[in-house]
Amino acid sequence: MNILSLRKKFNLTREDIASMLGVSSMSIYRWEKGRSKPRLIALKGIERVAQELERKNKCQK
Repeated sequence: MNILSLRKKFNLTREDIASMLGVSSMSIYRWEKGRSKPRLIALKGIERVAQELERKNKCQK
């Protein structure tokens, strides 16, 4: 799942996801626009955040 689809699926702002990952919202913008790519540590963080959000979403249903 890419960062933009993750944000849209869970109705998050760039600032929200940036805070969860410990990066700037400008980094999120650049990743979404393809101007740069996240480093490996950020990719692992994105995966972790996605899993946590999915788990929380399932618990709320």
